[in-house]
Amino acid sequence: MLDPSPIFRDFVREKLATVKVSVDVVQGRRDAFTKLLSLLPDLILIDVEQDFSSTIEFLERKRANPNTVSLPVIVVGPAISSEEIIGLIRLGVIKYFARSFVMDAFIKTIGTFLVSPIQLDTTPAILEAHKNKNVLIVEAALGLNLDKIAMLRYYLADLISNHAISSPKILLIFSNMNLSFVDGINLEKFFDSVIYAPRVMKKEVKVLTQDTFIKEFIDGHTEYSGIQVEDNLISLLNSFVESTVSSSLSELVETRLLSIDRNTLPCYTELTFDTDIAERKREIGRQLH
Repeated sequence: MLDPSPIFRDFVREKLATVKVSVDVVQGRRDAFTKLLSLLPDLILIDVEQDFSSTIEFLERKRANPNTVSLPVIVVGPAISSEEIIGLIRLGVIKYFARSFVMDAFIKTIGTFLVSPIQLDTTPAILEAHKNKNVLIVEAALGLNLDKIAMLRYYLADLISNHAISSPKILLIFSNMNLSFVDGINLEKFFDSVIYAPRVMKKEVKVLTQDTFIKEFIDGHTEYSGIQVEDNLISLLNSFVESTVSSSLSELVETRLLSIDRNTLPCYTELTFDTDIAERKREIGRQLH
């Protein structure tokens, strides 16, 4: 991996470890080609911020060397033109992922070129997050998918960093959930992904749910002390909406809290998986017929 961001480095490395694939991380292009010659890896992953000049130089050196010319390269970077992508392909790039991309498709592509299928959690689950001012709203439904949960921390970190939110407030909404003690480990991972995101304080994390097990779970774990759990939004409104103007409840909820800021910057990757998109298309097809 060359110059990987945290989600690129940590999430992908963890997934590759499950199929016993070792990962070397190189920061900075200056020593990257020397490292490449010493390792001759099965796959090269490059993370590009905006400036492609050092990446182009690296790819040109790779193409000119008979020992490295055939090594496959996957690049993650900003949205670019089709002509620019063709230029990268000519330099040996086999796949280009523009941010924000769907992580399951990315992981499956890596597995294809490593000839090592990488398993992803297939638990049906909807996990979405958006921002409204300094409030981050996370909506979870159907189930707890461990891969999406692992990505949630990085997604929240992106939202917080992209918008320089100094004191984020978190609203977690659980719906269509019927959890029990067997879900305890996954639920723990979920809350850890939230409270260990940058600048998040537990007292600013609020939970809206009808599932009694979630409240029992929070009450029974001292590490989550301070997290408020309610079964109705009215009890949480004062924690999130700062207003000295008389407003109707529906306006406060729909316009001031649950709506998505139009100026929200894109995150590194999507929480939605490619399989989710495919399932939605199938459902639309069934409804049309």
